[in-house]
Amino acid sequence: MTKLSHVDYQIISLLQEDGRMPTVEIARRTGVSEGTVRRRLAKLIQDEVLRITAVVSSSKVGFPFKVRFALMIEIDKYNEIAQALYQMEQIRFAHLVSGSHDILAEAWFRTMDELVDFIINDLANIPGIHQFETFYVQKEIKRAHFHDHDVLSLLSDEGRLVEQEEA
Repeated sequence: MTKLSHVDYQIISLLQEDGRMPTVEIARRTGVSEGTVRRRLAKLIQDEVLRITAVVSSSKVGFPFKVRFALMIEIDKYNEIAQALYQMEQIRFAHLVSGSHDILAEAWFRTMDELVDFIINDLANIPGIHQFETFYVQKEIKRAHFHDHDVLSLLSDEGRLVEQEEA
């Protein structure tokens, strides 16, 4: 696990507020040099602590049908199933999970016909998937990108940050 300093958390917090915030502004608001911000940001990206990207509203870019899939699989075929899902452009995310299902995935579709075609011709033909459920997302209630919840507020022990900074 990457050890993060209080400054790292401040950088992350500011970028969650505005992912396009210039490093000079981040430096001003954190009280460190711009060079320090650039180095720490590069390290956070390199260590895959964060990735700066655009968040798209599926319905506003022409994909009004957002569907979640809960898959039950033959676990010995996990690698092949994961690779097949990864290759499908409709799949936006897929996770191996615990519980009554093995994989949860989300896919976007332009039409109901595209969804039905995907289920019949793509998903149902992946060897090793022995059952799945579909959940049509009717309305998104919350999608947390932490801009509403500052990463600093999620840390329960401020002392932990001080210890990591000193390490």
